[in-house]
Amino acid sequence: MPSNETLYQWMKTRKTQSTSIPGLFETIGFATDQLWAIIAVLIESAALILTTYGAWQIYLSNHILPIFVTAIIVVVLFIAFDIIGIMLQGYESPRKVEIKNKLIAEKDLNARKKLIRELESITWRQFLGTMLFLLSGALKIVAIMYYFKNQAGQIVIPLLTIFYLVVIYIHLYHTGYWLAAIKTKKLLTREEEEWFTNIQTNVNNPFMVLKPDVALFSTHVPIPFPSGQKKYDFNRATISFEKEESHTDGSKTFEYKLENNGCLWDEDIHGLIALFPNNISNDIIEACKKLQLSQLHT
Repeated sequence: MPSNETLYQWMKTRKTQSTSIPGLFETIGFATDQLWAIIAVLIESAALILTTYGAWQIYLSNHILPIFVTAIIVVVLFIAFDIIGIMLQGYESPRKVEIKNKLIAEKDLNARKKLIRELESITWRQFLGTMLFLLSGALKIVAIMYYFKNQAGQIVIPLLTIFYLVVIYIHLYHTGYWLAAIKTKKLLTREEEEWFTNIQTNVNNPFMVLKPDVALFSTHVPIPFPSGQKKYDFNRATISFEKEESHTDGSKTFEYKLENNGCLWDEDIHGLIALFPNNISNDIIEACKKLQLSQLHT
């Protein structure tokens, strides 16, 4: 079972935006995010090179050192603003992801409204992160206009301005997801290797699953298990029948227990619900999401 640190980091990666099964323990769109991030790095590198080169040329012509030093400070600032902006944007991702998953099982109308307000709100971190991206872009444009004005034609500066606006978009919607996915993969790989080493050396293993996580749920129609069976196994998950209850209005509910050994991945949920009829899939999804959310805080 991954550590809380790794699960929290995993929530910063790009997720499925489906309202019926919102993503939690999954990562999608890595290749696309990586491509956009590489484009941003190339544009950022151009800004760094053009600024320092232009400042160096000015220094060679007039030997005014403060102008060159100012250029270096500007370069450091726009790199710092980008990094801090990405961190601030990523900080809010886990909370937003958790809210989307809580909405699946939340039935209370007032509680749902509160969660939706939180989901749609723009926090100070998101606002500040966006402002830092804009400030970074403005610094790049001003730096190019000042330090590279002798070398750049009138067409180059507007073109670079458009590129820097593209960089702001990339940092807002791609770079953070890409970096989070890389870090998540490293954490998962490191913990898997530590888990295997601990087994081989027979030492205390914090990643060992000692007992399954459990979520109880009910349906209004029975789950069609294979003939003669009262449970169904799928990968690390098991759904077992608990009891049947009759109500005064003549209706019945069927109680079940969902168990999972280790982290319940989103792909496990999709595979599980594909095995059963649509009229019980929502109940199973709710149970899976409750179980996943409980794993975040263990």
